[in-house]
Amino acid sequence: MLQPALASIRASQSQTEADRSWDLTQTLQIANLLLESGQKASSLALLQQVLPEIQALRATQFPATPVQLLSQAATLYASLGEVSQAKALLATAQAQAQTLAPATGRPTALAQVARSYAAMGQVQTARALASQIKVQAYCSASAASTCAAVCQSGRER
Repeated sequence: MLQPALASIRASQSQTEADRSWDLTQTLQIANLLLESGQKASSLALLQQVLPEIQALRATQFPATPVQLLSQAATLYASLGEVSQAKALLATAQAQAQTLAPATGRPTALAQVARSYAAMGQVQTARALASQIKVQAYCSASAASTCAAVCQSGRER
């Protein structure tokens, strides 16, 4: 049942950024369904196959998309028992999220990374990211001088 869907995704070889991101999201969903149906080896193989495409994705229209896809892949790796790979992907996703401007999706990207850390049981790391999101949200809504002081104190913790 999942093989025709996967073949359809591969056949489309989408050209637009949005279509490519959608194809990658669907592929991750299929890998997750394979895992849920007990096909761990197939899920892992599909995940390993799609990971280079996710890592190579350079989104300009939706800059947070690569972070979200990396986070989803990390959560799936953790579910497959590949915890070291999951941690490495989340570290990469977090670093990429930190480079995004707040207006281009940094809070959303950090929230996705935090959710993935929480799903892996790394609650302290998830909380630390959540507090960064709160500080950044406050900063974007505050006057410049107040923002600088709050952001500086948030970084020094």
